[in-house]
Amino acid sequence: MAELERISPDASQLEESNLLMKLRESLIDDGGQSTEVTHPYGISIYPNNVAYFVWSAISIIGMVAAGVCWWKNPW
Repeated sequence: MAELERISPDASQLEESNLLMKLRESLIDDGGQSTEVTHPYGISIYPNNVAYFVWSAISIIGMVAAGVCWWKNPW
């Protein structure tokens, strides 16, 4: 992103094209038959990773507690 912000507004189309091609080469891995985008692990849910962990932990604890209560008093 910093690289894109550094390019001047009066840059030539060739400079812009070269920058975009360089950026594309660094973000996309061409693996022969398939093409993959390079991204950090977990980036798809990155902003909410902690919230998802807490939510799942509370859910698991709740399910265990409900199972214990049901096991002790099944209706």
